[in-house]
Amino acid sequence: MVKFPRCYKSQQKGSKMKLISQLSTFALLIVLAAIIVGCETPKSPLGDKGVTQVEPADKLNDGDVPKELVKLAKTNHLKLIKKSLHTYDSKPVRDYTCTFYEHERINGQLQPEQLTKVKFLQTPFSVAMKWIKNPPAANAVVYVAGKYKNSKGVAQMVVRPASGLGRFFTGGSVLRLPDCPEAMQHSRQPVTEFGFKNNLNTMLAAYQAGLKQNRVQQEYAGAALVGKQKCVILIGTMKDLPKHPPAKLVTFFNVKTLLPVRFIGYDADGKFLFDYRYTDIKLNTGLKQDDFTPAANDIPNP
Repeated sequence: MVKFPRCYKSQQKGSKMKLISQLSTFALLIVLAAIIVGCETPKSPLGDKGVTQVEPADKLNDGDVPKELVKLAKTNHLKLIKKSLHTYDSKPVRDYTCTFYEHERINGQLQPEQLTKVKFLQTPFSVAMKWIKNPPAANAVVYVAGKYKNSKGVAQMVVRPASGLGRFFTGGSVLRLPDCPEAMQHSRQPVTEFGFKNNLNTMLAAYQAGLKQNRVQQEYAGAALVGKQKCVILIGTMKDLPKHPPAKLVTFFNVKTLLPVRFIGYDADGKFLFDYRYTDIKLNTGLKQDDFTPAANDIPNP
């Protein structure tokens, strides 16, 4: 057996320890990247198939909803959108809680259906989400405009990793930009675009651009329930308006509150893009800024 000098053995041992340390660090980074940030796109348990717009049991007759709204849904979508915005601001809607359903196609892949409990405050713009079905890399998020700024002065989300291992290695929470690549792997829109008013303003811009260029087709698709909410259904088809996706948008307006409570989007080829639904909505519940701290939402401080 060949014997090595003691100094060589010491160097060899040191090199091995250094290599092990490097490999451990590398492995940890991979684990954190996959668990915390969510590098892999989850596969849908439903496969790549379309989504039914309205279940037969949810359909209503026109007589079940106000005639004025049926008329606007048939002839003047823009006026209904503006009426909804005016109602939102004039009440005004200061805060709300809801259950939010989303089913999206991201980068061509249909994602699992997700369900979250949401708290929302209009000023300062604040959102707290807790996933109750199919969480992505995170199962709870809090975002407050102006809070937890990074070195460039941009506000960040406080994110609770869905994995227990991820929470162990991070102390329970991490900070992420709302539109960071990791977040956008699991959502078509950042949390900063959440909410009824944002949805309405996006619709307003699309319809105004479409009508100005004579590139929007307006249709009425009847009445239906979203949860227990009676709604009129608008279909807006935008022709050659790439700055205002989707190409076809189906919107359900609650006839009592005039809030848009469901959106279904399709691309120019008719492929399903997303389905968003707001149910169990409670308006102006008295939420305050204290309700949007990490601690108030079972998230450790970052």
